[in-house]
Amino acid sequence: MELHLTRWGTTRTVLVASAPNAPPTPLYHIHTPGAFSRKNTTICRIHPSIAHDPRYKLTSDRWGEIVDHKELGPGLDEIARIEWHSWSSSKLVYGGEILKMNKFMPRGGLLWTDRTFVGPDGLSYTWHTGMHLTLKVKKDGEKYEVAKYHEGITSKPYIEVLPAGMHILDLIVITWVFAATEKKDEEQSSAAAQAAHGAQMTQTAADLS
Repeated sequence: MELHLTRWGTTRTVLVASAPNAPPTPLYHIHTPGAFSRKNTTICRIHPSIAHDPRYKLTSDRWGEIVDHKELGPGLDEIARIEWHSWSSSKLVYGGEILKMNKFMPRGGLLWTDRTFVGPDGLSYTWHTGMHLTLKVKKDGEKYEVAKYHEGITSKPYIEVLPAGMHILDLIVITWVFAATEKKDEEQSSAAAQAAHGAQMTQTAADLS
């Protein structure tokens, strides 16, 4: 299955399922209020009864038409909410619990940028950063790919979910929102730091000339 984003952003978009021999179907609604700050991101599952209803505009790529699920009425079931924090651990409201992300999805990997969580099946799943954000499961001493995020350059991004991950689809989407958003934030911070360093070096060279 492929879940195509209607917009480029990871925190305000709709994920539309694409599968062979089936029409594209909106499956998940992701909403974050505000344009310049990020406090809470709500993730909802879209009920089939409204998925193709044009009144909901679920396939729109316009930022302003992806509104709070409470404004849309019944048909969108909240499955999780991420509370973002800059100076402490972000929190996940999921399954009737409030979980600290640093405990629910602790960091790991060579550069300490991977995120690992334990699925309801008791298996360990890790989002690996790199050219693609890739989710792998560890089973019987081996690692198997279950999902991959294709960020795209000329086309909109999509999440590829393999059959081995379909039984935890909700959890893949929830953890993807966090991992993909965090990866983007870190890339932007790194680019800003490099730009600042380059400007400083240019100014130093000018002062010495």
